[in-house]
Amino acid sequence: TLEQVTLEYIGEYTCTAENVGGGMSDMINVIVYVPLPNVTISVNILADSRVNLTCVIQSLTSPTVNWTTNMNVVSPSVVINHDNNVYTSTLILEQVTLQYSEEYTCTAENEGGKMSD
Repeated sequence: TLEQVTLEYIGEYTCTAENVGGGMSDMINVIVYVPLPNVTISVNILADSRVNLTCVIQSLTSPTVNWTTNMNVVSPSVVINHDNNVYTSTLILEQVTLQYSEEYTCTAENEGGKMSD
């Protein structure tokens, strides 16, 4: 039984059994499936009209993170930090005006698939 399996377990394993009658071995290929990333967004509005949109992603592998609004990719000031399978991407909107009053989506993708919030 393998417990708390990580990506390091991927590979081929050989089981060999021997007794007085002889020996036998068999090989097995271990595949580890990566689960979908878990995505959560929080908003922080600062007094100087700057808005921080923070997306927290829980993922076993490094995700690709995109911020979009109205189906367009938003690119300003995306920062990704990583700590113990938790990734943080912050979209910083400077000098916020009414033009920013749109729905923003954080999308994270890893080998397991894609998730948005």
